[in-house]
Amino acid sequence: MSVTQIQMQEWKAICPKCSHIQYSEKDNNTFCGNCNAPAIMTYGKPSNGRWTSDEARRSWRQLQCSKGCGWDCNSVKCSKCGTTIKGDYFQGSTKWCFVATACFEDEDHPTVETLRYFRDTTLSASHLGRKFIAFYYVNGPKIANFVNRLPFLKQMIKPILNLMAKQIEKKKNPS
Repeated sequence: MSVTQIQMQEWKAICPKCSHIQYSEKDNNTFCGNCNAPAIMTYGKPSNGRWTSDEARRSWRQLQCSKGCGWDCNSVKCSKCGTTIKGDYFQGSTKWCFVATACFEDEDHPTVETLRYFRDTTLSASHLGRKFIAFYYVNGPKIANFVNRLPFLKQMIKPILNLMAKQIEKKKNPS
């Protein structure tokens, strides 16, 4: 079984004992242990869609280097009480599909879900795809804000996104 790492947004590492937030994306205070680049938080998604146990699922929640140097860390110590923070105490969201969400005005729209599936299964599986995802996470919110300010763009972009989603669905479910 292979595991794909998916980047979380609005992540934080919360102490299970004292509820202290040791690290968070918002505070921008977490760095790679090798190259000092900003850290990101990810969770693992198995290729077959199922974990063998909750322990396995929790072990794939980790901090990683945003530059991809290979550093990762799946536990940290709380600076307030010394408790180990790991697993489900690494929390965040993974619904990052800025432009499609802006166009359809619904993060759970079927086209948005299909594009998210493509990101999680295809793009994240290659080095170039992960580079694109990292670029998009930085620039996507700006593009989405621009699209939101010019509603006619939504009507121009929607058919393109729908066509992309249709092609992804064809490959996902060949008839």
